[in-house]
This record gives sequence, structure tokens and C-alpha cells, in this order.
Amino acid sequence: MHKKRKQPKVTTKEKNYRFWNCGAEYICNVIAPVSIPDYRLKEVFNRTFVGKKDMSVVTSPIMNFRALHEDIDYTIKPVKETV
Repeated sequence: MHKKRKQPKVTTKEKNYRFWNCGAEYICNVIAPVSIPDYRLKEVFNRTFVGKKDMSVVTSPIMNFRALHEDIDYTIKPVKETV
């Protein structure tokens, strides 16, 4: 008889959100536990990134995400590199 391999339990999920700041397009990649609903991540993302004018304000708000869970992490990458 063959034993079936158990699938590893998924504990994290990855969500990508796109936003614009000062005419440049960015993608915010959020890695969070699966126990946090998507709508909560989107709410924090909107409060943190949408409508902000200064990119220095945008790059330091990890505490907003950490209020949901301590294991949340995010990265911000520009869509196109400016020359």
C-alpha cells in the first residue's frame, strides 16, 4: 500500500496591492497569516498608502500592519524603474 503524503498546512498568504505616489506606480506585497481576512489587510493598506503624498511617510508604517498581527511583513517595489 502506498501512503498518501500530507499536504503542508498553509499558514501564510501573500497579497499584492498596487498604488501610485507622485506619479510613480508601486506594488505593495503583504505577507500575512491566513487567519487575517483579506478585507482587513485592504483596510490597513488603504489607510496607510492611498492618498499619501510623501514617500518617506509611506515606507515606515509597519506598525499599522503589526496592529493586526505581529507576523505581518510587507515590501514596496516600483513597477518601473525611473531612469
